[in-house]
Amino acid sequence: MGWTWIPHVSAAGLAIILSGVELFAARRKPPSIKAAHWICYRFACDGSTAVLAFVLLGAALEGLKWFTGPWPVLLAGLVGPALLRSQLAILGSGSENSYYGPAKVYARLQGYINQQIDDIGSVEQSRWVRRCAVPQLCKVPLSEVRECVVTYLNGLDRMSAAERKKTIAALDGTVDDPNFSHQEKVGAIVALLIDVGGRRQVKMLMKAEFGEAAENPAPAPGHQEHSATR
Repeated sequence: MGWTWIPHVSAAGLAIILSGVELFAARRKPPSIKAAHWICYRFACDGSTAVLAFVLLGAALEGLKWFTGPWPVLLAGLVGPALLRSQLAILGSGSENSYYGPAKVYARLQGYINQQIDDIGSVEQSRWVRRCAVPQLCKVPLSEVRECVVTYLNGLDRMSAAERKKTIAALDGTVDDPNFSHQEKVGAIVALLIDVGGRRQVKMLMKAEFGEAAENPAPAPGHQEHSATR
């Protein structure tokens, strides 16, 4: 009798795992540790709805032969958050009060939480690009960066041939543009990679050694101009 809470916790845990997979896999940038409290709020919302679904499904489907063993936990964990997202309001609300119904309230709450997670992640990614990625890649010749990026793009199964051609054309236009400084070109290439979900490729470029460039890094544009004036 003292273990009756285990199915409830299991349903909540399954819902939290699914929420985490959605949170980390459906974004072009990883969530920031600075958004940890908002991520916990999101997990708490999805976990609590799974517990509520477990109780409601148990009451509604009690007596069914197949609704035993792991099925109550699986169903509650999988459909719990969806119950409050849908307009099949658990507590029944008329159309005139649908804005204040549990489905709408839950959707607005989760939307606000997701917005905070997304905003904090974007701020941290912007800081990482400006302070880490661009300064590090400025040490590498653009020709070698371009070659690596083109190889990466050609290996992406998720891009169509037309998308790949358009992206490579944009890359070449950036590299060949005489109006951009070296640093601006690197920044544009990093932005292009992030737009196509290539943050991992940016990290690889930051760590890779490019022949002579690793031993004799290309000086930053400001240093080149300073040396030319001497």
